[in-house]
Amino acid sequence: MNLIDAHVASSNGDPVLKLGDGSELSAPVRLRNTLEAGKAVKLGVRPEDISPEGNALPTAGEIAQLQLPVLLSEDLGSEATLFTELAGSPVQSIMYNPRTVHAGETLSFNMALDKCHVFDGETLRNLAA
Repeated sequence: MNLIDAHVASSNGDPVLKLGDGSELSAPVRLRNTLEAGKAVKLGVRPEDISPEGNALPTAGEIAQLQLPVLLSEDLGSEATLFTELAGSPVQSIMYNPRTVHAGETLSFNMALDKCHVFDGETLRNLAA
C-alpha cells in the first residue's frame, strides 16, 4: 500500500487532506465524521486504486484526478506497474492494458478515494476501524 503524509484541514466546512506540497484531496465521504482538523494522517492507497485515466478498473465512486510524472514503468504483460511521486511520497500504480510509457511522461491518474484508507499519523491506526 502507498502511504502519503497529510494532515486534515477544512475547505468550505468539509474535511480535506492537505498533502506535503500544499495540494488538497477531498477526504473520503465515509471518513469525514472521524477526521479532526489539524490531525496528522497517512493516506493509504493500493496500487490498483490509482491508475492512469483510460487504463483503470471501472469505478463508480469518488475519484480524484491527478497529474503525475512517471519515474519508471515496469511492463508485466497485461498490466504495468508505474512508479511515480505524489507530494514527495513514492507511489506505485497499476496500468491495465498498458501502452509504452516513458520516464518523465506526465499522465492523468484517477485515484479511487472511496477505496482509500486514512491512518492516524502517530499510531498508524486505521481511522475507519
